[in-house]
Formats: sequence, structure tokens, C-alpha cells
Amino acid sequence: MKAAAAVIDADAIAASLARPWESIPDSEKTFVLRTVDSSRCSFHTGWQWPAPGTLVVAPDWEPTDRCGYGLHGLLNGNGNHRLISFAKDAIGQVVQVVRAEIVVITADGGGKVKFPRCIEVFSGTLRESVRELLKRDADASAGIVPFAQVTDDRDRETIATPAGAGAASATGDRGAASATGYRGAASATGYSGAASATGDSGAASATGYSGAASATGDSGAASATGYSGAASATGDSGAASATGYRGAASATGDRGAASATGDRGAASATGYRGAASATGAQAVACARNESRARAGENGILILIAEPDPDVEGSRARAVVRYVGEGGIKAGVFYKLDGKGQVVESADDDDDYLPFPANIKQLVADRLAENEKLHNEGCADA
Repeated sequence: MKAAAAVIDADAIAASLARPWESIPDSEKTFVLRTVDSSRCSFHTGWQWPAPGTLVVAPDWEPTDRCGYGLHGLLNGNGNHRLISFAKDAIGQVVQVVRAEIVVITADGGGKVKFPRCIEVFSGTLRESVRELLKRDADASAGIVPFAQVTDDRDRETIATPAGAGAASATGDRGAASATGYRGAASATGYSGAASATGDSGAASATGYSGAASATGDSGAASATGYSGAASATGDSGAASATGYRGAASATGDRGAASATGDRGAASATGYRGAASATGAQAVACARNESRARAGENGILILIAEPDPDVEGSRARAVVRYVGEGGIKAGVFYKLDGKGQVVESADDDDDYLPFPANIKQLVADRLAENEKLHNEGCADA
């Protein structure tokens, strides 16, 4: 079905453009994510971007619902992420734009916006730019984190080809589903089922009793929702969720997130600066390598102090804390400071990625999205 054409108020845009940039308050502005090549040139037109902090004005601006004739990007980081460059040397940009001047593009596949002017407020790797956008932009969704946290070393053309997205489903008891391609989707819904997604940005879901879900690629997501289920995310920036009673969630990649919400569950984050959350009653959360952890009522926190490489014979030490004792609060993240002391870590702690609000939903959305990409790839073959 063809998308409805965008409604464009050219007069309102013209009136906004008549106002000097500096006279427009920040409350009337928002942010856009985009990329340029290593020379700060547009991938599509070769247009040279000036230094950050400069007011950039499109030389060919036209307020029309078509690509071209303006500056382009993803509004608040959302849209068609396949339009972003994932080349290893690509430069990510966070640009500030005036809301009243934005034109949503629905033609030519859509999935982006264009605007007549902007100021680049940040540039860096795509990974860094996503983090900066999340800090600056209240309208940016934490859902954009998985798509760009670790994939900025992947070739853009590879990303843009949906044919690599495998889809596998096992619905019977003790079934096994495996998806090994980029953006693979694996789902096992029967008793003791197993689902595995090994490609980057894959999703694995096991919903039956004693199911197991594993996502091993970077930015993967795994969810086990049945009793005594197990979810594992081993790639960087992965997310694992175990929501059933006595479920276990493990995130071993850097900056991964493990969540166990069922009673007597266990969550473990062993990668660098990851996060473990075990919020069910009497659950255990374990974190090491500068990761942080939180637990629910009557839960246990185990924070590992790493060995000092400069001290011979030094070894890792476990610091154990009990929720409800010694000032340790339920649902609050804790970490070890530079002296090995347990301290609170705010939800928006800059040392960590935002913890996914609902990993189970993230997996469900990813499964749907990846299966759609798979189907599109098959249709185009």
C-alpha cells in the first residue's frame, strides 16, 4: 500500500525561515541523526559539510515530498535505518533542526525527513552519535540503541540487503529453531523448545516451559518467558530477558543487559559495563567488569571487584549485598566505585547504556521486524 502523501505547509515553513536561527528558542527545535563519509561529504551527492557548529543551509531547498532539495536524516533517530551508513569510517552526526521547517518524506520509500537548515551539534562514530542523541533528545527512543550500538563496523550495502535475514520457527514441544543470518529471527514456543539467533541484530524467543533462547551476534536480543527458561545474549550490546519463575538471563558482551523478572530468577552481566537486573522476589543479580546490578525485594547483589594487574597475586573479590539491609534498596542499580565501595548508579548514569525498558517487547518487535525483512528479501529474490 502506498503511503499517504505528506501534508506540507509551505507558507509556515517560509515564515519560519524568515526568523534568524538564534532567535528561535530550543523548545521549537529538535534533533536528527544522519551520517557522512570520512571526508564529511554526503554519501549520495558528495556535498561537503562544513565544520560542526556552523549553520548549514541547503542551497537547493524545496519544501516538497520527494528526496533531494534539502538536507536529510532520521528524525529523533527513527525511520528507515537502512538509509544510515554503517561503514567503518563513516561519521555520525547529530544535527539540530527547527520543528516547523521539517518535511516528512513519504515518496521514494520514505523513512526520513528533510529540512532547509540545521546546526551540527555533535559528530563522532555512529555508536557515539546514537548515545549523544539519546542524551539530548527526549523524543529519541531507546529502541534506536540496538540498531547502531555495535554495527558501525558493518558495510552499509550489507545492512541494506534484507536477504540475509533468516527466519525460523519451532512451535512443537522440544522443537529447535535456529537463524544464523544477519537480523535472523528464531522463535520456539513449545515445551523445552530452543531458539538461537547467531547473526548481528538477531532475535530469539523461547516461550514454553524450560525453553532456552540465545542471541550471539552483536546487538542481539533473547527472551525466555516460560518457567525455568534461560536467555543468553553474548554479543556486544545484546539484551537477554527471562521472565518466568526461576528463569536465568545472561549478558556476556560489553554493555549488554540481562533482565530476570520472575521470582528466584538470576541475572548476570559479565561484559564490560553491562547491567544485570533481577527484580523478582529473592532473585540474584551478578555483575563484573565494571557492570552494575539491581535486585528486587529480598534479592542479592553480587558485585565483582576485579584483580589489580599491578599487584602480584591479586585476585577477583566478590562484594555481596542484600536488598533491605545496610541501605540497599530494591530496584536501584549499584556498582563498585574506584575504591571498591558499593555505590548507587542512577538510571541515567553516563557510564552505561540506557537499560531497555522491556526486553521481552524488544524481542517481540525485533522478531516481527526481522521476519518482515526476511519476507521482503524473499519477495525481491
